[in-house]
Amino acid sequence: MNRQIIPFLKKILSGIYTPVMIAAIVISLALWYLNKLGHTYTTTVTVPVTIVNDAESAVGVLDNETDIECRVEGTGYELLKYRWTPRNQLTEIDLRRLDLRQVEGTNRSEITHTSLYNAIADQWKDIRLLAILTPRIEISTAPFRTKTVPVFSRIDMDFRNQYMPLGPVVLSPDSIEVKSLAFVVDTLEAVYTVYRHFNHVNGPLSGTIDLQEIPGVVFPVDEVGFYLTVEEYTEIELELPLGLLNAPENRRPVILPGQVNVRLNVASSKYASAQSGEIRAYIDYDDRLTNMGKQYKVYVPVPEGIVVKEISPLYVELIFEER
Repeated sequence: MNRQIIPFLKKILSGIYTPVMIAAIVISLALWYLNKLGHTYTTTVTVPVTIVNDAESAVGVLDNETDIECRVEGTGYELLKYRWTPRNQLTEIDLRRLDLRQVEGTNRSEITHTSLYNAIADQWKDIRLLAILTPRIEISTAPFRTKTVPVFSRIDMDFRNQYMPLGPVVLSPDSIEVKSLAFVVDTLEAVYTVYRHFNHVNGPLSGTIDLQEIPGVVFPVDEVGFYLTVEEYTEIELELPLGLLNAPENRRPVILPGQVNVRLNVASSKYASAQSGEIRAYIDYDDRLTNMGKQYKVYVPVPEGIVVKEISPLYVELIFEER
């Protein structure tokens, strides 16, 4: 009998090493593990926290990122996800939600456990916060300062053939009062909109656009309005006599040649103005200080809605006749 059992067991055990048997074992282990992940567990995790300054706060946070040890409860799925990618679970807390106790003689403040517990627990949906284990949590704080700075546009566009803008993009508001720590505010000169591009523009543009965030700086608004007037234009050419700006006294200037041809793109609403004789061409005698004996450059200032495309000639000679 024993002689029959031993060969039989050897045959059964040798089957474990076949690919089918190995696959069956792996699948069984995977199903067992997945079943275990569905159970609820209690463990300790490190919680990355960012404290966000707010416009209503009287003070700002200098070191606003910290890690806090917490006791938590959740399913195996959620706890495993948290352990694998803790930085993806970053918890942002509004400074106004925290109770701070000033540490005497320093610029640091202690966060009460109760306020921190409530702020974190309210944001977590899949994991239950049981307790905060870090015994003492301090942050550096400093008074906020305010400053009014201009808002600059980063709106870009290309226009359909024969269309042009009348002036730059107009923002509303064109300046805002920002709030931050003193050393940040002192170096801040302006804020900008996010980049946005418009294609084949052939009419007025308007809407709202987000402001580009600046770390540590609080804006009173998240977006501003913008407007741009766009019109169809006509190409015209003018022959303009040349004048001399800042001419010296008691000398008779002679400009060679005495006139220039100017090619302009003129918006439809500015056509009458372009033909009225208001556009002038001149050279500036003060350019001699930087010309170093070279020719004088021709200037043709134009209002918004008119664009100078070409001036011919762009440089001319200046001589003086005896009176």
